[in-house]
Amino acid sequence: MQATVVESGHRVTRTSNNPFATHRVRIEVTFVHPESGEERRMRKEFAMNEFRRATAKAMVRRFEAGAQLPMLVRGRVGGFDVPQRPQWVDLW
Repeated sequence: MQATVVESGHRVTRTSNNPFATHRVRIEVTFVHPESGEERRMRKEFAMNEFRRATAKAMVRRFEAGAQLPMLVRGRVGGFDVPQRPQWVDLW
């Protein structure tokens, strides 16, 4: 099944005791649940260090509003798959 990206964003956070910034990419999708037929929303946030800044920006550009993502749903549990995601990203 397919999910549609509703919103994606990139934000940078810094802490006082760490000289490196953390780049956070947030992707929010909407999909129709196959069993109930209800429209649902889901979001996932990825945290990357300063050295992966270019990857974070590219991820936001790749998943703009309206993009389609594969969705996995089973009962009350669901998740969306980010195609060609970096190996080091923990999706689940």
